[in-house]
Amino acid sequence: MVERTMNRPGRSPASGVEMTSGHRLQFQCRSLAIELSACLLALMVVSNPTAVRAEVRVQGDAAALRVDASKSHVAEVLSALGPALHVRVKTSIALDKAINGTYVGSLQQVLSRVLDGYNYVIKRRDAAIEVVVIGTRGNRAMAVQAPTPAPARSLAAEWRTSTAPGPQKPVNAPAKP
Repeated sequence: MVERTMNRPGRSPASGVEMTSGHRLQFQCRSLAIELSACLLALMVVSNPTAVRAEVRVQGDAAALRVDASKSHVAEVLSALGPALHVRVKTSIALDKAINGTYVGSLQQVLSRVLDGYNYVIKRRDAAIEVVVIGTRGNRAMAVQAPTPAPARSLAAEWRTSTAPGPQKPVNAPAKP
């Protein structure tokens, strides 16, 4: 007959050996820590459905390019193009539009499809390409009012300041030694 000792107090569940109270407490704490870690991990996986890793693959050169984007944002695609094709991006807005799919063509064609919905400018500088994203399409630009110039001085006022003698000493002022 086999005796089950797993539920008996004072015995180790694995070996059935008598444990001291210090070992029993240490074993219970370790078991509780493992259970707590497993619960936290399960909670993180369930509560964060966006934890799926975005992926961007770039193949080819500027003439014949293939970009595979999976669960990515425009910013991630543009940053993947940077090292391979010397593309630099400047923007004042978040490029957080979701993007999925395969883009094939020249660098110019791929950029125009990836940046669809944005207002942008592409500048070529030597071997590098600079993409400046200004905003999203449909947003109205804010006109900046030019600063008003200082009022022009009359010709007479200019003449008076240019012909006026330098600072004069008061007549009754004592002379300095």
